[in-house]
Amino acid sequence: MDDEQTLRSFSQLLRTHRQRAGLTQQHLADLATVSVRAVRNLERGTVRAPRLETVRLLAAGLGLRAAERAVLIEAASNGPRHRAAAPARYRLDPSPLWATTGAVVGREAEIATLVELLGLPGQRLVTVVGVGGVGKTRVAAEAVSRCARAQDLPARWLTQAEPDRDVPEAGAVPPGRAAPAGATPPRPGADAFGPPHGRLVPDGPAGAFAPRGPLASVHPHVPREALAFGEDGFRAARTLGEIASDIDDRPALLALDDLEACGVGVGQAMELMLRCPRLRLLVTASAPIGVPHEQVLPLAPLPVPCASDEADPVRLARNPAVRLLASHIRRFDPAFRLGGGNAGVVAQLCRALDGLPRSLEYAGSWSLVRSLEQLLDEARLDPFHTPPPPTSLLRPRHPCQGLRRTIARLEPRVRSLLAAMARRAGAWSIGEAAARAGLDEREATSMLHTLVTLGLLRTVTESGGERRFVALRQVQHLYAALPAAVC
Repeated sequence: MDDEQTLRSFSQLLRTHRQRAGLTQQHLADLATVSVRAVRNLERGTVRAPRLETVRLLAAGLGLRAAERAVLIEAASNGPRHRAAAPARYRLDPSPLWATTGAVVGREAEIATLVELLGLPGQRLVTVVGVGGVGKTRVAAEAVSRCARAQDLPARWLTQAEPDRDVPEAGAVPPGRAAPAGATPPRPGADAFGPPHGRLVPDGPAGAFAPRGPLASVHPHVPREALAFGEDGFRAARTLGEIASDIDDRPALLALDDLEACGVGVGQAMELMLRCPRLRLLVTASAPIGVPHEQVLPLAPLPVPCASDEADPVRLARNPAVRLLASHIRRFDPAFRLGGGNAGVVAQLCRALDGLPRSLEYAGSWSLVRSLEQLLDEARLDPFHTPPPPTSLLRPRHPCQGLRRTIARLEPRVRSLLAAMARRAGAWSIGEAAARAGLDEREATSMLHTLVTLGLLRTVTESGGERRFVALRQVQHLYAALPAAVC
């Protein structure tokens, strides 16, 4: 099939799926978190090489089954740019430079559990799951550090090398630096892992991940040099095959932070584990990757104070979200103290920001120039409003994009239930959720389990011990801005 036939085939297939789903181009763009112009150009066939990331987002927005999704991705993959993709190159960092430093607040139980999971015999894959900004990287970084010390285990963080910079060959020595003694020369031979945009696991769930592309440099002034497992000296960017050869059958711990961003496909991660039988993988992602023997650790937002806590500053000060927000405020105002004059607004701000550590950190930094009352008003109006401060080198994806992407990957019935819960204020019981969705309680319980695992719902335990469920304010805000037909 020539290039023009390939483009026509993909365009027609995309248009057919959209029309069958009863979606307009705008509705599909909203669900897939892409621009309507991108949808329009793809259906017209004016894009000669569709980005596979965009195609996967469209497949998720359309709610395609695994077989349909594979056909759509295959049609796009036959384009002229994708047929000759070269293996991606990666770096191994001793620590995540982009992780927040300092004490970890309110996460001791989760960190201890993660360390325990990483130390279990035979447990080789652990995935920390949660919404953007919930603190997955920080928890993973602390757990990796503790696990490496306790087990004397080499631990590294995998990041994709930046394609827009000169990437030296494996074993190369940077200008002005002498080659280390005993440096291993480059390993010949083709890489067995292929390009980073390989197919997803054929039988994986709709939530299985597609790589999002290169990870942007966070600290461009810091040399991106990496140490090979068990070796000293400089190591340049290498392919996954070369990294697997370095690890071989030695025990090691490799962290893949934000699987969508680090450029490793699910199949590649599994191939890496097959070639390195004593390697353990720690993955952070917005959803389970859906492979056998995966241990999932859901990371929920920090507990937030209830309204009754506002009258008791002592009890309020013990709340994890309040403790974290106060610690960030004190970085900019060392004289800040929690008391009767500010207890109410601090508690309300924590609730307005869903107890998400990243949002609390940013709010604390903006307290340098904004009053707590102003920050609360802005968070109530838009929980996505709090950006990183201008002095921050970290520029994460906008949380709305990741949230919409997670929601788009849900099964239609689960997405419908979430929309109903997001549009009605208050907490839901399992029985109420079942009645709203027209399901028996067993099916409703399964759906709620999925939504809580992904961090889209928060659990609330009432005095009698019954658990109820409420959508995050970010989810409520997102659905309030979407037309009912999209949900």
